[in-house]
Amino acid sequence: MGVRTQEQVVIYARVSSAKQKADGNLERQVQRLKQYAQETYLRSKDRAIAMGSGNHST
Repeated sequence: MGVRTQEQVVIYARVSSAKQKADGNLERQVQRLKQYAQETYLRSKDRAIAMGSGNHST
């Protein structure tokens, strides 16, 4: 049985609107991703947070 080492990852969370951010969706995503990283032996080195919409008008 080998020793499992932690890999470093960057957590990326994104919401599409200010309302989603205000409702706590962004922070909830970050917490879930941090929990997943911990459970799978990943070490979150940093986090990137974005707010934007994929909807573009032409």
